[in-house]
Amino acid sequence: MNFLNKLKLEKKIGFILLISLFSYFFIIARNKYETVAQISIKTSGDNRELSFQSFLNGVSGSSSKEDSRFLKVYLNSLDSMLDYKDLKADHRVKGIDIFSGLRSTKIEDELKYFRSLINIKLEEDSNILTIKTLGFSPESSAKLNNYLLKKAESFVNNINQEINKKQLEFASKEGKIAKQRVTEASKTLQDFQDKNKLIDVNSEINTSNQIISKFESELAEKKVLLAINKKRFVNQEEPEILQLKNEINELERSILIERENSVSSEGKELNKKLLFFTKLKNDLDFSNDLYQTTLTSIENLRVSSIKQQRFIVFLSKPYLPEKQYLLWRFKNYFSFVFIILVISLLKSFFKKLIESMEI
Repeated sequence: MNFLNKLKLEKKIGFILLISLFSYFFIIARNKYETVAQISIKTSGDNRELSFQSFLNGVSGSSSKEDSRFLKVYLNSLDSMLDYKDLKADHRVKGIDIFSGLRSTKIEDELKYFRSLINIKLEEDSNILTIKTLGFSPESSAKLNNYLLKKAESFVNNINQEINKKQLEFASKEGKIAKQRVTEASKTLQDFQDKNKLIDVNSEINTSNQIISKFESELAEKKVLLAINKKRFVNQEEPEILQLKNEINELERSILIERENSVSSEGKELNKKLLFFTKLKNDLDFSNDLYQTTLTSIENLRVSSIKQQRFIVFLSKPYLPEKQYLLWRFKNYFSFVFIILVISLLKSFFKKLIESMEI
């Protein structure tokens, strides 16, 4: 008799519990509304047609998919929650439903509750992010969804700014280094020319060679005249012959002095100066070529940066829901029913197990 009374009591308790759960989830619990939006991150370098069919076909770069994964994490982060100032105002406990809403002021509990309001799903094949938000009114649901979309745009803009900043900093640094090399090479060459009073070593050498050529030409003429006069005069000590011999000796000495002066350390050292001048000129030419190459690289980096720009494609913008979101009521109610059923079955199992052990 006691067993039957106890069984009836358990059934009554179970029935009352089910009625209570049903009453709460379908009568007392506050209405919830769901807003849905769909977006996708693309890059400017993707020249494919931006059509809905392209997204369904999975046309998307790997970098965009990585950005979408990062965005999903970011929207669920503490930073994202802290910037949402309407969380406490729109989701405080209200009315007879004491279980729905934000009840705690601890940051961990607020973050947990914030995450329960949003559901972000990434479709890997098409790179589409579906953003769902819940609210106790159509306005609060749509407001939260629009807030997340603004945070998504801010996130993408920050990525673009970071890309531009890093690439431009690198390009600017390399450009300054290359320009500095040109300035230093040009100054070194200018100092060398100023120190040696030279405009162009090659001109100096050409001038020296022209002088020597002129002396050699005069020397050849004098030797020819000397040979003619020796035939004309029997006496080789004639003044004309002696004068020509003196002029020839003077020209030979002048040629020798000019040649030694061009290459000796006591003279102009034109050969050494030519080698050093050529080296400095080559250094300057190389620095100029490198600088021009760097400028070209900077322009290529700028174009590459533009191609790497991310932007958001809005496939489905958030709307103001008119019907309440009912799925959560059925989901939670039947979840509790399932838990009660499992507990009841476990209790019955262990009870029979104990009775069999006593026998």
